[in-house]
Amino acid sequence: MAPDTEKLFKKPSFAVQVVPTVTSILKATAVEEIDALLVFSTTQKFKPRNFVPVPPFLVNPISSAISASKGNAKVILLLTIAAIIDFDASHIGDDEYKYTASQKCKPLLFWFFLAIQVTLL
Repeated sequence: MAPDTEKLFKKPSFAVQVVPTVTSILKATAVEEIDALLVFSTTQKFKPRNFVPVPPFLVNPISSAISASKGNAKVILLLTIAAIIDFDASHIGDDEYKYTASQKCKPLLFWFFLAIQVTLL
């Protein structure tokens, strides 16, 4: 049976979501802190997409996190945060990296945060 072409070509509506600030997300170091982000006070808006680019330096850490955590989105987010912070720390004096990875990876961090919320439903 072929998929319905009307559904295939329908433009998705991506509603704007409220998420914690990237600074708040990056401060999380434990699952309990991720849980505390669910009731956040400082927020910003994020319009999720169905495709979020993953920087090359995060491909292996995210893949390993998915395997090690058996798909637990909170653990994946924590391990991704650690990898981003490590990358920024190792390139702090490098002139080739004018922008920090923590700022460039905002959509990815927000997407993981929203994935956590979806898994709680």
